[in-house]
Amino acid sequence: MPDPDPPSAPPTVPGELRAPHNPGVLDDYHKIADTVGGVPNLRVKDNLIQTAIIIGTTVVLGGLGYLLCEFGVIAAEPGLGAIIGAVGGLVLSTLLSGFVLMILGWSRALRK
Repeated sequence: MPDPDPPSAPPTVPGELRAPHNPGVLDDYHKIADTVGGVPNLRVKDNLIQTAIIIGTTVVLGGLGYLLCEFGVIAAEPGLGAIIGAVGGLVLSTLLSGFVLMILGWSRALRK
């Protein structure tokens, strides 16, 4: 007796097999990343904004620390002032970039 439900035949057109694109899954992931947190942000725009803020703040505060020591406002070597300023810039820029990304997440949520 023949099989009533024969297995489907393999594809006859050569080429790469692709899974169907499901944008809903990525949208759900971004929603969780924006609201709950604790998962990496996969948006390229957000990562570029965060990188620019961190690099900019670190360079500016490192330079400011160097200049404050160079002109005698702070009694330390200019190199040490630059290091202290850069470390302070890293801490401040982490908080600042998180705040900016939080505002961007809110604006995205309001638009939807």
